[in-house]
Amino acid sequence: MAVNIPRQHVRRDWRRWVLLGGMAWFALSQAMRLVQAVTLWPWLIEVQVQPGPAYLAVTGLIWALAGGVGVVGVWQRQRWGLRLCEVTLVAWSAWNWLDRLWVSSSPTALWNWPFALGFNLVLLLVLFLITHAERTIGGRGKDE
Repeated sequence: MAVNIPRQHVRRDWRRWVLLGGMAWFALSQAMRLVQAVTLWPWLIEVQVQPGPAYLAVTGLIWALAGGVGVVGVWQRQRWGLRLCEVTLVAWSAWNWLDRLWVSSSPTALWNWPFALGFNLVLLLVLFLITHAERTIGGRGKDE
């Protein structure tokens, strides 16, 4: 005889919504990078974009997958989802700055570097404040 237990409504607080929205935006922007690299492949080759459309497509795919899996983990209230979001955004930040400094051949890649660095650091600070609060105060997930 099966017992029906009513499902409790899982309330997501504002911090989790901010994290979900930010990671969804990140994953979608990287997916757009992939789509645009594939769509504009002939033109990117014609204008000799360096390091090339394959680099843009592959990196877009990698970061879109990492961000998308992070969104799923956070949505399901899994501890690994919070950790994956942290790892993904820290790794992306490091890759982004390495790309700006040594890979990109654009003369404007470092044009607004003080703002970009400050904005990057603020976003990482917000990420760590949110994930820390989710683990300690709001941590009522399946794995927590």
